[in-house]
Amino acid sequence: MKLTIIGKGRVGTAFASLCENAVVSFEHFGFIDEYGGGSDFLFLAIPDDAVHTFLQSDRSEATTVVHFAAALGSHGAILLHPYASITPITDLTQILFTLWGERNSHLEELLDALKLSFYYGGEEIDALYHASAVFAGNFTQMLHEMAISMLEMRDIPRETARELVAQLVATSGDTIGEGIRGFTGPIARGDSETIKKELELLKKELPDTAKLFEILSIFTTKGLKNGNILH
Repeated sequence: MKLTIIGKGRVGTAFASLCENAVVSFEHFGFIDEYGGGSDFLFLAIPDDAVHTFLQSDRSEATTVVHFAAALGSHGAILLHPYASITPITDLTQILFTLWGERNSHLEELLDALKLSFYYGGEEIDALYHASAVFAGNFTQMLHEMAISMLEMRDIPRETARELVAQLVATSGDTIGEGIRGFTGPIARGDSETIKKELELLKKELPDTAKLFEILSIFTTKGLKNGNILH
């Protein structure tokens, strides 16, 4: 079995470490034009545009192509998506992946050998799946950074602000399994006066942020009332 990884960014580096730890032999290149062909499994850990270009090219060899770009869907190959923020040192055996595309028993045997956990989602996904990841990941990071910046505006040192926000995020995460019932804070308590006061201050100091605060407050209130945030 010949396994090739293309890409030496966060995901490519973490996946290479996974193979090394599982004592699975592989070759590893930074760019697709370094690949000489002939692999049984080709893992593309490269930017979405480069994945798209490669998958659109005329490929005649019998290689199982796997990529990590959820925004593209399986796209005629196999999508192995880490629903998580990955760094070069992430232990991928601790991450639940989702697998999309035509089922491939040989690939699944390889993933089992790598001790990689996955959920098979089907042959194709749509944009809603990736949008959920944007909400859970990118927007969460943005809100995290906004909270830190607000504390800095009140002269709290950045490192202290980071520690405070990280502490709140971590303890809030403990209630995620409870769903809407796990919500805390003034909206969950029905403290409308506190929300009104905070919104008025944001409109004066951070008008764009106030719009986001108001929208999220509406969604939170609706979720608590109806038991469903989206409907």
